[in-house]
Amino acid sequence: MDQPITDQLKGELARWRLLFCCEDCLHHCEARQACDLLYPEEPHRRASFERGERLVFCKMFEVR
Repeated sequence: MDQPITDQLKGELARWRLLFCCEDCLHHCEARQACDLLYPEEPHRRASFERGERLVFCKMFEVR
């Protein structure tokens, strides 16, 4: 899912403390800084969100 980043979205993410970035995912390998399932991580990383780019949710995301 691809979502534009709005002030409303930022507020809801903070309010509900939603996790959605690779760094929060079970499949993210911290040592390799890569996805264990070999999905590209760049559009899903916290840095992309913080730069104000579009928010792209990964279909394989699983909370640690």
